[in-house]
Amino acid sequence: MKILFWFLKYDITNELINFQATKLFFCSYTDDNNNKNKTMAEKLSMAELLPEDLQYPLFHEGLGMKGAKENLSIGPYNNTTFAPSGTIKFEIPGNQQAFADFSNLYVQMDITNNTGDTAMNLSRHGVMSMISRVIVGTNSNKTFVDISGYNVLQNVKIIKEADKSWLDNNGNIMFLTSSDGSKNIADAATMRVLIPLNDIGIDERAFPLASSENLRIELQLESALAAFRATTSFAIADADVAITNVSLHYDVIKLENHEYDAILAKHGGVFNLTTSVWQAQDGIITAADTTAAFTMGFSKRRAKRLLITQRNVDHTTNTLANSFSMDAGSGTNGTPGDLTISLKHNGKEVKTQTMALSGSKGGPQILAEAIKSGGGNIFDWNNPGCTTRTGYFTMREAAAATSDATSSRFFIEIDLQNGVEGSGVAQGMNIAIGNFTLAFTRTATTENRQVNMFLEYYNELTLDLRPGAGAVWTVAN
Repeated sequence: MKILFWFLKYDITNELINFQATKLFFCSYTDDNNNKNKTMAEKLSMAELLPEDLQYPLFHEGLGMKGAKENLSIGPYNNTTFAPSGTIKFEIPGNQQAFADFSNLYVQMDITNNTGDTAMNLSRHGVMSMISRVIVGTNSNKTFVDISGYNVLQNVKIIKEADKSWLDNNGNIMFLTSSDGSKNIADAATMRVLIPLNDIGIDERAFPLASSENLRIELQLESALAAFRATTSFAIADADVAITNVSLHYDVIKLENHEYDAILAKHGGVFNLTTSVWQAQDGIITAADTTAAFTMGFSKRRAKRLLITQRNVDHTTNTLANSFSMDAGSGTNGTPGDLTISLKHNGKEVKTQTMALSGSKGGPQILAEAIKSGGGNIFDWNNPGCTTRTGYFTMREAAAATSDATSSRFFIEIDLQNGVEGSGVAQGMNIAIGNFTLAFTRTATTENRQVNMFLEYYNELTLDLRPGAGAVWTVAN
């Protein structure tokens, strides 16, 4: 008995569909004696599986291959020179039969240190500390995504996903990252840098530019005092930093008219984009409190994961301290205390976890859960992250955070998915209705704690290009 497998290919333009059947392989059920007497050619005629290097398929021309992808850059429309705590605004025109590729979206700028006194030191995640909030939407004031604490989120992702080599090489060249937090911008020096814009809800799919609305990207800059750490006791002010030669860089995919019409027809005149994006909320835990609770304002149908960080409030305004040093926020004067996190939805427990922080126990299970939450595997040797056991366990507030060696890198991540997600499947916990609360039980601290809570969820953007629909975007999350 023989089983024949066929592979069908067709022309995506939906014109005359030309089926081409390509024989992949046969499977024959024969005994070893019969096979033994056959020549190699006869065996191959039975289509035994060939190694990849011995296969010679016919490749077909893809859409949009008539011309090269365009690399574009635009300047801000609201100013040409900026300072920390300011806002940079870009606008990308609509009404184009084209698709933007935002997978490598970045901002280029020149940063000048005008302190006249001190070098400006950067944390591990370099100039990514400079953007405190990202808002993406349209010029009709429609908001796709609004992420506050964007620099804190980027810092966590760097700690979790980057490794030392990347921080000290490619990341250092483009973004001034470093594994030891030693990168400085010297007094009177000007450095050209890039700031990547990822995880902002428009960078996972080719983004249609055919809307009657223009796309707007707004970047709110962090204060100089928080973004940079002075190397002397000099308090860096916003006026001490000049930001010039700013431009947004992205790519555009152009199609032939008939190709664009075919894509439009394929989707019935409607483009649906489902992407992962973040929403943030923050709060303060007073130093003396041993319990704290937050009712989170997230109202999403498909929540993926929750990421939590705590930072010493004093560090965020201390010119010598790293504003992005993250600790467990439990314990005083070098004596850490255990911390319990409880997440509930409508009073029902979603997850309760106690972190044994006292002594040298640390929280290895918290890191394991964080890796799992992102769809990873704790046995993946190729994703080492850039933190160390010492750095991860430096969870007590006694660390002054005046250098990378004393800056702790502790965060908590809670998975909200059910484990059956996959290609074409976007599931998550429905928290659109009811109360979503996060409670802390801890040992009192000396200083207040800034708590940043980030929720990753699935966002749905729809562009309706059918006659009479107005060619405008709608948002459902």
